[in-house]
Amino acid sequence: MKKSFIIIITFLVSTLSFSQNKFGNPEVDPIQIQKTFTDWSVYQSKKIMLSRDFTALDAESKEISKEAF
Repeated sequence: MKKSFIIIITFLVSTLSFSQNKFGNPEVDPIQIQKTFTDWSVYQSKKIMLSRDFTALDAESKEISKEAF
C-alpha cells in the first residue's frame, strides 16, 4: 500500500513538472518569416486575421488582453 502511494505521488509530481505550454509550437519558424519584408508581408496577408478570435500574447508568451495587444 505504501509503495503504491509513493508511485502515485511520483507520477503526479513528474506530470506536473513536465507540463507543456498550452499554446504549443509556432506554425512556422519566426526567424525565417522575419528574414525579409516580403516573407513577412506574405505571411501576414495570408495567415494573420485579427478579425477572428485569437489569444493575444506579449513578448514573453504571457496572455494579455486584446486591448493591450
